[in-house]
Amino acid sequence: KDKGWLPLTVGWQPPFAGQNTVMAVINTQGLLTKRGLDNKFQAFTTGAAMNEVYTSGRVQVGSAGNFPLNSLIDKGIPTKVVAAIAPNLRHEIIVPLDSPLKKITDLKGGKNGEPYVIGIPTGTSSEFYFQMATAANGVVIGQDVTLKNMPPAELALMPKGIDAVVPWDYTNSLIIDERKSGRPIDVSYPYNIYQGSVYVRAELVENVP
Repeated sequence: KDKGWLPLTVGWQPPFAGQNTVMAVINTQGLLTKRGLDNKFQAFTTGAAMNEVYTSGRVQVGSAGNFPLNSLIDKGIPTKVVAAIAPNLRHEIIVPLDSPLKKITDLKGGKNGEPYVIGIPTGTSSEFYFQMATAANGVVIGQDVTLKNMPPAELALMPKGIDAVVPWDYTNSLIIDERKSGRPIDVSYPYNIYQGSVYVRAELVENVP
């Protein structure tokens, strides 16, 4: 309490298939409360947004994908992973049904002399995947494509003026299977083995294990 660690604040992401179920069950079933931990859950749309408050110490427990976790490590934020969840979560490049694009290499050269506009939540595992996929396929960011930072809720709408979106499940399933408003032209599996993680600030591990 003296350090402001109670109530224990848990950051989680509702639009994150698998992880959202685990965290929702912990919350709704009061599992932390049953273990004597005063807690509150705070929802975020992306790991990048959550990291901002996690870095400041206002959130003590986080749940995010590979890129947000690596960003914390890169910045030297004292962090310990306590669980790996939602392994190999699907990420895809999704285009409108009437798009001429069929595969990722079709992005080469841009469109009518201009880069294709890609809607993507920057600082997330989507960007991690997209950076690797474009590099592996000879697509140049800033030349063939330009990135527009968008949250998952906007990606799900397949907005006009955006040539493709790069979400993770369940947004993918919502677009492709439920709304049937888009189709995939590339998937993340060949480029990385995704890991979603639950992590805590290292001070907790060291002082209140």
